[in-house]
Amino acid sequence: MAHRICARKASLCVDQLESRYAPARLLGPTQLVYQDKDGDAVTVTFTKPVLNFGNPNTIFTFDSGVGAVNGSTAAREQLRRIDLTSIPVASIGVGIKVNAIRSPINGGDGFAAVGEVNATGIDLGAVRIDGDLGRILAGDGMETTRGLAALVTGSMGRNGTSTGAADLHSVIQGSLGSLMVRGDVKDANITVQAGDIRAVAIDGSVIGGSATAAGSITAEGDLRTCVIRGDLIGGSGVGTGLIGAGRTLGSVIVRGNVIGGSASGFTPLYESGFIYGGTIRSVTIGGSLIAGTDNTSSQFLLNGSVLALNQLGRITINGSVIGNSTSQAVISAGGQLAATGTTDLAIGSVIVRGRVEHGLIIAGVDPVTTLDYQPVDADAQIGSVFVGGDWIASSIVAGAVAGTNGYFGDGDDTGMVGVALYKDNPIAFSKIGSVTIGGQVLGTIGGTDHYGFVAETIGSVHIGGTRVPTAPGMHTDDVSIGTTGDFSILEI
Repeated sequence: MAHRICARKASLCVDQLESRYAPARLLGPTQLVYQDKDGDAVTVTFTKPVLNFGNPNTIFTFDSGVGAVNGSTAAREQLRRIDLTSIPVASIGVGIKVNAIRSPINGGDGFAAVGEVNATGIDLGAVRIDGDLGRILAGDGMETTRGLAALVTGSMGRNGTSTGAADLHSVIQGSLGSLMVRGDVKDANITVQAGDIRAVAIDGSVIGGSATAAGSITAEGDLRTCVIRGDLIGGSGVGTGLIGAGRTLGSVIVRGNVIGGSASGFTPLYESGFIYGGTIRSVTIGGSLIAGTDNTSSQFLLNGSVLALNQLGRITINGSVIGNSTSQAVISAGGQLAATGTTDLAIGSVIVRGRVEHGLIIAGVDPVTTLDYQPVDADAQIGSVFVGGDWIASSIVAGAVAGTNGYFGDGDDTGMVGVALYKDNPIAFSKIGSVTIGGQVLGTIGGTDHYGFVAETIGSVHIGGTRVPTAPGMHTDDVSIGTTGDFSILEI
């Protein structure tokens, strides 16, 4: 049984509901209740009084269509859309909470999916969804304000567009305070335009699919911290399985694997399973960096990669770096915007606790252009590289390009030249500071390929606990190492 409660000076009367959740009316200017598809009692709460008797069917769209907000929750409904584009200016900054509780009468699972939230042109406060969310559109486009204060949701894209989203492309115009997803981000992409992302926490995995940018989280500005407790997985679509920032990518932790997909192309926009930033401060991968496949003729394949347009500070991989015969696993950085004297550090340090097989660590190239190994910094330097296991069919390159055969370390490599080269400081030189390999260094047996450690100057090299004798100075070493006859330490 329900009874009416009317405030003395209020014009809006609301219905107080019994615990069996039978009626379904507005509970007031900030709340609405309904029964979801599997029986949960769901309450939608706004932090500002945006509701009145005239607008609920404009703001809420359910499966049953126009007029679904009619005072009864007898029918089980899917909330397809919350549309706030018509709210008054005084309600800008409103927060939303969709809370699902299992009904003792009707059942349910304690989760309620929402197709989409549309607040295009409007800054929102915190939004919390107790279930899957297809997409969210928010923000007034001002970089100085937050388009969305925070988003907490059970998953994103897990139900596809079946719950009502027009697509799975979320766009925040302005900064995003924080993103927390309790499960997976699957096929959905979250793009922050004209702003930063302060923090991202994904309890599941980020999974790309066949659509462009499926399974991606990107900011045009900075992305300060990102933690993914599962895997980062590329798909067959372009730009899938991506964590990226146009300016600075701060700390990225993927506790599982970073796995490339099968996208085809020449730039990060056309690759999959990768981490990208203008500058990247640190990356930690708890599992392995694993390349996917690529059916183009490109030599610089990026399905399964970590790419910095300018500098990469530190990367730690607790597993292995694993490429294949058609696609290398790539760690790349362009170099400092301006050298500091003789120092032009592109990659600070690389630690791989397992093995490296069909991998490439390269400094001085631009991963954004449409040309293979586009040279941008002849002075690019790599600090230290440590690998706990074997080094197989892989190269470390700083400020060098391969010869006409496309292989490194075979004597025809040269310093970077060309019209696209933006930096060649006469007092700075490309350098690999140190290389330590715990196991063996091998190329391939019986092939025509070649691999190497290549730069103008290379510091200490230790293989299997033994230091490899090299000559002092620059441009001096051309030392064949390993047992396959196709691997060299080469100072160009």
